[in-house]
Amino acid sequence: MTESVSDDLRERLQGYLQTLNEVSETIERLRNISWTRRCLYSTSAQEEVKDCERKLHEAYQIYIFRSSVASDRMLSRVV
Repeated sequence: MTESVSDDLRERLQGYLQTLNEVSETIERLRNISWTRRCLYSTSAQEEVKDCERKLHEAYQIYIFRSSVASDRMLSRVV
């Protein structure tokens, strides 16, 4: 079943997916660091994880905001 998706939704999802992919790459890289190196650079790794959390939070907030704007536009057209 293939349903058409609005261009706006497609753009929002692509932006969110891009952030998810970036975070996934960072986490995968951190996961593959040896235990010894991870202990030596634990502060750096913690900062990178916090940065990933920040990126995910921002991407979600942007997605929600743009969804709200899109909803307002649709409602404006109806009224």
